[in-house]
Amino acid sequence: YNYYQPWQKRAQGESSGSGCIIEGKRILTNAHVVSNSTFMQIKRSDQSKKYNARVRVVAHECDLAVLTVDDETFFQGSRPIPVSDLPNVRDRVSVYGFPIGGEELSITEGVISRIENVTYAHSSMKLLSCQIDAAINSGNSGGPVIKDGAIVGVAFQAVESGENIGYIIAAPIINHFLQDIEDGRY
Repeated sequence: YNYYQPWQKRAQGESSGSGCIIEGKRILTNAHVVSNSTFMQIKRSDQSKKYNARVRVVAHECDLAVLTVDDETFFQGSRPIPVSDLPNVRDRVSVYGFPIGGEELSITEGVISRIENVTYAHSSMKLLSCQIDAAINSGNSGGPVIKDGAIVGVAFQAVESGENIGYIIAAPIINHFLQDIEDGRY
């Protein structure tokens, strides 16, 4: 629905985002990537086939969501990426995702510039985040930020007026979210 004119529905649209396979045959992404979705398809970077996906849990406050796929063949030949701890300032990280303008997996590298509480655009909550200088563009949202083979963050927002100023949801927030949903609900 249109929040400014609730008597009118918005037109159907299409959007895209990124995500990664985590333990338990689940996919971690951003809440803003899947919010208000009615039909969702996903594909792996090494395949062309699309699979139907469902939102299992969404947490708008911390802008995280977990998806499931009914077709188990989606996970064949894949390994889940573990979630690590909070990175340090000046750590080198890689951001994986599918930003607009291409069909292939994009990998950008950057450095953790700051670690501080930041207002999350999706929820207006002020939570822990890391600022990085790697490019985060539309479509990168939900993509993992990797250091030493483990997730240290999830890409989620960028400063449009700044050059290469992006933010990632910090690993402690992700770990807290994943621990909270172990009972199947948020």
